[in-house]
Amino acid sequence: MLQECSATRNNHSRPSPIAQKTRPVRLTFQLRHISDTFHSFIQSRLISFIAYRLFTYNHKCATIQESEITVAGKISKHKREEHAIRPDHRGYGSRVIFFGEQKQDADARRLEMLERDLLGTKRMFSEVLWPVFSTLDGFQLEHRIVGGSGVSMYIDAFYEPLGLAFESEGFAFHAENITRERFSFERAKIRAMLKNGYVYVPFTMDEIDKKPEACRSSLYEILRYWGGRQPSEEITLHERELLRYVSRLGRPFKLADVETCLRMKRTFCLNLIKGLAAKKLIKPLHPSRKRNHYYELEKDSNKYL
Repeated sequence: MLQECSATRNNHSRPSPIAQKTRPVRLTFQLRHISDTFHSFIQSRLISFIAYRLFTYNHKCATIQESEITVAGKISKHKREEHAIRPDHRGYGSRVIFFGEQKQDADARRLEMLERDLLGTKRMFSEVLWPVFSTLDGFQLEHRIVGGSGVSMYIDAFYEPLGLAFESEGFAFHAENITRERFSFERAKIRAMLKNGYVYVPFTMDEIDKKPEACRSSLYEILRYWGGRQPSEEITLHERELLRYVSRLGRPFKLADVETCLRMKRTFCLNLIKGLAAKKLIKPLHPSRKRNHYYELEKDSNKYL
């Protein structure tokens, strides 16, 4: 009896062969189902995350681009207003207005001359004439003169108060590729200027681009000889440039400002400050101190600006 009961208990506790085969299959199926579900969930979440990041990135890029366009527009508008109201040290705003005014009262032939590129004339005004005169009053572009044979000739820039005829001449047009007829015409044009009592002042494009300081220095000497704007007391070109730079700063200046303006060595800049102080064109900001690091302009310096 006991043996039968133990046998029966062992039979109930031991799984059947079919159950032994079915259980691992069901467990494998469940694991695969869970794995597939997990992968699908991860894949969907990953796709959602990537799509969200791409959307956020594109939105940020669009926002940054719009802000950059807005800022650039404000800056360009500010620059246009600034040039229109207060010209820079090259007289950009004044030159734009000046070139436009020259076309208003021009006849057909002169207007045709003014409609050209005038690259050389613009460079001459930017690098030579404006830094010296600081004004465009008295200038006329493409000034008409009549030669001996009745042919109309045009001067690039004519300064009426002193009768100065400024010409900007490029090597290719005026020398390299010139014909015999053009060569004779250029000589006749110079004689026509002298006949009208004008002073012929030519500058080459190479000089304007590579040696603008030499061109300005030469023009200062011409103005001094012909009774121009140069004051009686002589100042050097570097001193004049420094006075103009300081006047645009609108505050007391120091040695570092002079070095920034002229890009010269420290010793040269110190001697320049001493020379301007000796000429009473600048004065120390605190005269009572033994050492002065800041200077300001004197009233007499305005005639050199």
